[in-house]
Amino acid sequence: MLIFAFCQDSPLAGERRKLHFAPHMAYLRSVMSGIRLAAPLATADGAVVSEGDRLIASLFVLEYPSLEAASDSMAADPYTSQDIWRCVSLFTVSDARGQWLSGTGGTGRLYAALSTGDPPESPALFSARLRLEHSLGDPTLAPPWQSVIVFTADSLDDAQRVAAREQVWAIPMTAGSWPTPTPR
Repeated sequence: MLIFAFCQDSPLAGERRKLHFAPHMAYLRSVMSGIRLAAPLATADGAVVSEGDRLIASLFVLEYPSLEAASDSMAADPYTSQDIWRCVSLFTVSDARGQWLSGTGGTGRLYAALSTGDPPESPALFSARLRLEHSLGDPTLAPPWQSVIVFTADSLDDAQRVAAREQVWAIPMTAGSWPTPTPR
């Protein structure tokens, strides 16, 4: 079952991310078989992930046998236990589509758009409808997202034009088991 996780940074994230980056990455490697995509979300192109530069959240597309297994995995991440993420919202995925699901990548920089409506019809590496199921941390912070799209563009400005009415973030790096887009 595909689960989408939106991990919202806490006010302590900036100072704590550097301290816990190595344990977080080690943890991700240990559970990589359940991760299709893990990506920090940045407010600008060129963010430095290990420094927490302009990062505000992370997204995950997970494949686990149950929502409970995905929740347990996210709860065990050092970024959750060390208050880097103040809320991890777990969504079930429906109507998933995109080039990554068919095993092909794309070109260009990566961006994510989240929306309270349907995903835009633009070509995507991954898009899906979302339904909020569970939150770790403060449940009042769970965003009302109803769709996600991960796509390529030349810049954050271009990405914002593609997904004009959506919240759009740059993805400075990814990990996971879906093919990585070929850089331009």
